[in-house]
Amino acid sequence: MNRTKDAYRHQSNNRVIMWYKIRELYLKGFNKSQIAFQLGLHRSTVRRYLKMDENTLTAKLQHRRRYPRILD
Repeated sequence: MNRTKDAYRHQSNNRVIMWYKIRELYLKGFNKSQIAFQLGLHRSTVRRYLKMDENTLTAKLQHRRRYPRILD
């Protein structure tokens, strides 16, 4: 597997972990601003993650944009 696929997989895993962290903190009673401050995110990012259910998250991660390479 080449380097870009590994980097993409790592980034996808980080997003899933972040989604679970945001959900966990929200269920514990933290508000969006507190979650954003604690995780170092913007409030709108927290809001976007809270809007997503697990199916939406996995579908979004599976849909990967393909950009033409400059050197091709």
